[in-house]
Amino acid sequence: MHFSSSYFRCILYESVIERLAYIYLDFSHRATQQSAYAVNLLLVRMAVLQRILFREPDGEWQGPFFALLSVVCILWWVYFGIALTGSHGMLFLGIVFAFYGIAESLPPKQQRSAGALRILGICTRCLSRSSRLRSVKTLG
Repeated sequence: MHFSSSYFRCILYESVIERLAYIYLDFSHRATQQSAYAVNLLLVRMAVLQRILFREPDGEWQGPFFALLSVVCILWWVYFGIALTGSHGMLFLGIVFAFYGIAESLPPKQQRSAGALRILGICTRCLSRSSRLRSVKTLG
């Protein structure tokens, strides 16, 4: 029986293509597993964030504590921010503490309202940081 070299090349090419196909399938399977893991991790983090933000308010001592911090920060801003021409960071921090204080002072069944106030406080803090960064960039 006589086999030509093209026959062996054909078998060799088929085995190479088959191996490449296995490598591709293995790679795509790993990529699919990694993306599924990333999506699952994101969903877990979102669930934890939702559980933290929309929990029942703990109004016993946290509400008055955050209200006191808010008043202290606003008084600090009045003295240093207006009288001594300082930054307005303490005003924003006082507003954030006021939102948290109101959120914690709500009745226990007001989870959505408390969560909305907590998110509003976080957004206010982020806005104050971005305005401060913008003012630093214009000075620099």
